[in-house]
Amino acid sequence: MRAVRSLLSAALALCARAAVVDLTDATFDAFVAQPPVGSGVMVEFFAPWCGACQAAEPEYAAAAAAGAAAARWARVDATAHRALAARFGVRGYPTFVHVDGAGAVRDALLAAHGARDFAAFARDGWRAARPRAPPGALARARAAALRVGERALAVFEAAAEGAGAPPVAGQFVAALALLAAAAGSVGACGAWLGPRPVGRAALKEFE
Repeated sequence: MRAVRSLLSAALALCARAAVVDLTDATFDAFVAQPPVGSGVMVEFFAPWCGACQAAEPEYAAAAAAGAAAARWARVDATAHRALAARFGVRGYPTFVHVDGAGAVRDALLAAHGARDFAAFARDGWRAARPRAPPGALARARAAALRVGERALAVFEAAAEGAGAPPVAGQFVAALALLAAAAGSVGACGAWLGPRPVGRAALKEFE
């Protein structure tokens, strides 16, 4: 009986997780531009190593499974898609935002990260949140600089692999390319542009 319960729980967890779509720099805009479902799109920006993200994941997935009619649900690995995270001003993990049918972005600063909290915000709580101002020149420059760095990473990694260079050498060259892009961006904007890990105290803003 215990084994049956475990199998059932695992199956339910998989179904809930399937309701959340993993997005990338390449797929994000097309996903958001689809005809709106309910109030729009809920998006989580997370880091794989983040304990708070791991704790929120099953609650977010459960809300997505139960609230498919209220909104579409997605998540973005902010450590892998830094340009997208920079575009949305991600500075801590997890960060939750809501994008309505008109493209307006609202921060979902919830008192708790429970399934009911997510579901309530997606259903109608977003209406009480003030929309963000459209991204300014600084935010656009940050995202553009990181996109250049990420493309340079891919090019240098491919070149190193094609030349038969050792993997470590390829990673070293790729890292230099990204650092060079970031350094150029710092010179233009005067601040580090990517999302950064934060301590427990800073995470309280998002909890």
